Amino acid sequence: MQASIVIHRSREAVFACVTTTTFLEQWVTPHKSGTLTMSTERGYFEMHHSVEIPPVRQISQGVLSKGTMFRQAREANDDPLLRRGITDHSLPVTLATIEVTEYEPPAVFAFIVTSKREVSQFRLIFEMAPEGTALTLIENSQFSGWLSRTLASIAPLHFQELNTSNMRGLKAYLEDHC
Repeated sequence: MQASIVIHRSREAVFACVTTTTFLEQWVTPHKSGTLTMSTERGYFEMHHSVEIPPVRQISQGVLSKGTMFRQAREANDDPLLRRGITDHSLPVTLATIEVTEYEPPAVFAFIVTSKREVSQFRLIFEMAPEGTALTLIENSQFSGWLSRTLASIAPLHFQELNTSNMRGLKAYLEDHC
């Protein structure tokens, strides 16, 4: 998948914004969990949804560069599904790792996200444009497990619509936060 958008900010500002753990948590990591609560307390049916994003932490030493590693993890005792087969509930369970594969400020930022069910490669290219920064996102994902592979193969149009929506959301996020 490849898509481009124009961000009405400088190339340096967009690059700096995209290379933060906050951005990785919000836009890159595959694991987000939420709760859905329902109530009839006020005499009518209400639903509330909240999303929790387990934190991303840098696990390699030094400044951000090619080879820098990040990990998204959560406590095993937070989730009964994660506790299965784990004897020490105080240890965090790794949900995904992120490895920086290219780091060329302010032109290119690339990384690989590895989780239990998928490996995704992302490459972001930042180019100067008259209106700000032209950001091109190139993404390639490989899924493991028959269900994930089947869904990915039969739903390309849905993914294309989702991609368009995600790029609009990414543009809004970057223009608000950079």
